[in-house]
Amino acid sequence: MNLLAIAIITALVCWWRARKRKRREREADERSMDGLDLGPRDNPVFPAGRQTRSPSQDYVNVDIDRPQTRRGPRKSIAGVADGWEVPEENIKLIRELGSGQFGKVYKGEAYGIDRQEQWRTVAIKTLRTGDQKAQEDFVKEQRVMSKLHHGQLVRMLGCCTASDPLFLIMEYMENGDLGKFLRKHHDDFHDDVPCPGDHRSQFCLTPKRLASFAYDTARGMGYLESQKIVHRDLAARNILLSEDYMCKVSDFGLARAMYDAESYMIQDKSRPLPVFWMSLESLYEGEFTTKSDVWAFGIVLWELATLGGRPYPGMDAMQVQRELRRGYRMPKPRNCTEDMYRLMRWCWERNPDRRPTFRQLVGETLKLKQDKPRPSVSGSTGHQALGSRSSQSSVSSTGRRQSADTSRRESNIGRFDVLLE
Repeated sequence: MNLLAIAIITALVCWWRARKRKRREREADERSMDGLDLGPRDNPVFPAGRQTRSPSQDYVNVDIDRPQTRRGPRKSIAGVADGWEVPEENIKLIRELGSGQFGKVYKGEAYGIDRQEQWRTVAIKTLRTGDQKAQEDFVKEQRVMSKLHHGQLVRMLGCCTASDPLFLIMEYMENGDLGKFLRKHHDDFHDDVPCPGDHRSQFCLTPKRLASFAYDTARGMGYLESQKIVHRDLAARNILLSEDYMCKVSDFGLARAMYDAESYMIQDKSRPLPVFWMSLESLYEGEFTTKSDVWAFGIVLWELATLGGRPYPGMDAMQVQRELRRGYRMPKPRNCTEDMYRLMRWCWERNPDRRPTFRQLVGETLKLKQDKPRPSVSGSTGHQALGSRSSQSSVSSTGRRQSADTSRRESNIGRFDVLLE
């Protein structure tokens, strides 16, 4: 009888403690949700009871596989930058734009962005909460983006870490990523159409428009360079185009901070890496610096010149690594100017110290944008035979021209500082 009484008392005590603990957790969650806001500290808290129904009529049922066992709001993830949390009820998904390794990107709407009491069209990057490594990268990307403010970088507008999946809210870029845009308009390239001005130029690509894309990208990367941020995944697919065809650098999932000029990041071997955009030192030594970003910028120039072509056509990843080490560089594409190809080769110098800075590239791409196009008479859309005499001749002759031009380029560095601001 005494044992039964003890068992009953013990059960009652355990029940009471569990109930008290759940009540404390519920109250803590309510307090944390009461204080959420969208942006910097001067953003207002969302008023209680505000109507948050989106006026958009084009919603579809989007399957994002929400866990069925979830009960109530999740706790916000520790480590995200303060002041950017958006209530989940103020976010609406419209349609899927694409998917990546760890989640999907949607066109959507968010309420209250930039203290505006209205719905705004946004891009929403989602991430499953079950992948710890991906969650850490999400937090790093959010913290990096929260500190970056430049016209040529895709702007973060908020995040929701109390949801599952997690949401990263960014400005919506109407014309999508640069790689797909170039391939879509591959047949619309015209050498003789002025840009801007001619009424047809809205629907075609011109040398000056391509140079403008390069200039915008260089400015965005120049800002990252000034902030000691290494992007690590610069490619046309990670450059987005606005409605008025302005390029902005995006996708900072791999971005990392450098705290001094000598710092470098070792590659993360737990995830796939963009081999076709990587520099020699990144491929063979695992080093990522702003100079490896410069190498990738040279590949972006090649993507521009080929209107979205695949780098190193006809080669697989192993061939690329092997041939780069032997001194191979992609030849000049057809319709590529000598000046643009010289920039590519400068970016692909074996020695990182011999490559340009993004500050220099801003100046060089500005000149491309302002100059009259001088298309090449000859060129190739593919790559030359590996190890051929003509390929090696092209490498050495271009290298000599680069060395002769280096001092002239470096003397003009200071002229372009203002363009990075």
